[in-house]
Amino acid sequence: MRENDDDSDNDNDNENNEKENKKENKKDNKKENKKKNKKENKKDNHIEEGISKRIKVILLGESKVGKTSLINCFLNKEFSEISLATIDYSFVNKKITIENKNYEIHLWDTAGQERFRSISKIYIKGAQIVIFVYDITEKKSFEELPFWVNYVRDLLNEDIIKGVAANKVDLLFEDVDDNKIVNKEEAREYSNKIGATFQETSAKEDQEGFNSFIKTLVKQFLEKLGNEENSLDTYTLRGAKKGKAKKKFC
Repeated sequence: MRENDDDSDNDNDNENNEKENKKENKKDNKKENKKKNKKENKKDNHIEEGISKRIKVILLGESKVGKTSLINCFLNKEFSEISLATIDYSFVNKKITIENKNYEIHLWDTAGQERFRSISKIYIKGAQIVIFVYDITEKKSFEELPFWVNYVRDLLNEDIIKGVAANKVDLLFEDVDDNKIVNKEEAREYSNKIGATFQETSAKEDQEGFNSFIKTLVKQFLEKLGNEENSLDTYTLRGAKKGKAKKKFC
């Protein structure tokens, strides 16, 4: 009888040991996962710390002026003769370095909705830079720029950084209808009128040109941002509240 009792005690001890081992394993796993997550979070934070600012840039203009090609050129420095219509709102990310600081550029493309004169507010909202694009060999695409300027008038501040890209300059060396070619001085004059920086671009022949254009506009944005922060700091030191009235651009 005593033997049976001993066996029963041993079984209970074994069960208890197993439970204890399970608990210990659970604790160890928990600790291990915690450490792992901590390391991953630290890694993510390190990546975040490497970026000084994220900047949203949007491209607007008629269909087939080469907006998607310019975006591909910015991202990959590549050009494809086959241009497919954009089927959804999308954006690409690319890190650029200015004065030893890294900036993440979010360059947004439309969903081809420009054909229907309808661009979602989601696309425009929060943009810090807008580039109006036209095809230098299609005068109508230039004549429609005021529509796009007016379209975003109520959604963006007056002092948003603006650019005008005269795209497809490579086609000027091909057989094109002279009556359709946009006069460069006229385009420059219009750009000045809306407070935009003018730049001739070619996704096919001059990938660096568009990339430099983006950098120029980003520098303008950072300079404006720095000036605003300085004036707000000065204003606050005088005992006023921080804040700025929203302006609309022409």
